[in-house]
Amino acid sequence: MPTDWKKYITSDPQFLRGKPRIKGTRSPVSLVLGYLAAGKDADEVIAEFPDLTKAQFAACLDYARERWRRRYNPLHSLTVTARLKMPSTSRPDQGSVRGLPGLCP
Repeated sequence: MPTDWKKYITSDPQFLRGKPRIKGTRSPVSLVLGYLAAGKDADEVIAEFPDLTKAQFAACLDYARERWRRRYNPLHSLTVTARLKMPSTSRPDQGSVRGLPGLCP
């Protein structure tokens, strides 16, 4: 079940140049994810950071999942940009998504 990562993750240009970090700390989300990428499991990562809770750890994963989905999943982009109107020359049966930002180069 996804965690509401916004409760645990913040970004402020005055801290870590705006990199996403765990609220109340200077620990960037990328550091936690880097430990996972290096092959550590959740318990090992939490052991490395004594102040890191399981909820904060889950928030880091959920944050990464949402960022990936926003960047690489075109269907998510369609729902975000649904308020944009398709050009009148475009027909849905043609499968054209040109003109929608983030979907076609």
